[in-house]
Amino acid sequence: MKMKKENKVVMFLVPVAAVIVLAESLMLISNLSSNNKVSKVAMTPTVVPAVTVEATRSAVYAVTVAGAKEMKLNQTGAIEVQAAGNVDESLDSVNVYLKYDPTAFEISNLTFDAKLGTPTFSKVSQTTGLLVANFLISAPAGLKVSGGEVLSLMKFNVKPIKTGVFSFEVSTGNGNKEAATMFVENTTSKILPFTSSNLAVNVSR
Repeated sequence: MKMKKENKVVMFLVPVAAVIVLAESLMLISNLSSNNKVSKVAMTPTVVPAVTVEATRSAVYAVTVAGAKEMKLNQTGAIEVQAAGNVDESLDSVNVYLKYDPTAFEISNLTFDAKLGTPTFSKVSQTTGLLVANFLISAPAGLKVSGGEVLSLMKFNVKPIKTGVFSFEVSTGNGNKEAATMFVENTTSKILPFTSSNLAVNVSR
């Protein structure tokens, strides 16, 4: 009778132990699945918006008009139009048009960056109030301008002949191609986009 009781106890304990082992196994599998899910979430890559790249690549050149913002009447000063390249690019031609008030300034000594060479056409027009310089690049590969490089599109002397606040403004042609500053790409002949900042000069006695 004692042996039968012991056998019954053993027979009872074996299934119970099997159930416990099975339950622990299921809990372990569940924990592993949870950990795997967490790992997958943690490894999801961060996506950088494409607009950030486009914003940095939109303007190929930044054109600025540099010079003194305060001048005295009849005091001669220098003004320079510069173009800074944002990316490496080859140019087929460059057209520069700068608007000014011909009743307020006398312009002299118009010069250009040696890298651009001699312009095919340049003029200081008191009739239209424009300083003009057109460059046509004859080299088959065009004029290579590196990102970060600065070109002196034109440099000149000014003498104020009346008081007031006047501006030297990069002309964009107001939607047409007449009197429009342009940078033309060598390989495609496309007009490249650029930003510009103008110079306001306060002339006093």
